[in-house]
Amino acid sequence: MFEHRPLASNAHRLTTLVAMRISVRITALALVSVLLILVGCGGSNGTSELISIETSGGLTGKQRNIVVLKDGKASCDDQESKKLSDKRFKEAESLAEDIEPLAKKDASYGEPFPDARQYTASVGDGTVEWFDSPDVPSVLDRAARFADGTSVLLC
Repeated sequence: MFEHRPLASNAHRLTTLVAMRISVRITALALVSVLLILVGCGGSNGTSELISIETSGGLTGKQRNIVVLKDGKASCDDQESKKLSDKRFKEAESLAEDIEPLAKKDASYGEPFPDARQYTASVGDGTVEWFDSPDVPSVLDRAARFADGTSVLLC
């Protein structure tokens, strides 16, 4: 005759229900994780780069990389970022704006000579390189003084 197994049938249904709930939760967690990653990568939260200036050569031969962020912080050689004074940050903003047209052209100024100090500024998608020289645009002299002064504060 027909055998009735209500306990086994209920246990199977319960197992299937639990498995479905776990599957839905894992899928939801995965979606939330992907969204958080996308939001984290898409938003700058003020930490995107305003300008970076690399220096090398000169009498000391030291290489430095000064990075100023749009949130007003700056770092030297990948060290922890520190808040710049308002005056120094405004100077960085002004330099970035004034250097951008030269950087878009990927311009280069000056000629290397023994013990010449070399600078490379990156703004947006462009860079401009120069050596200490009397024939470089005045904005690059300003950028060199900014980089050297900021490296004293941060490095």
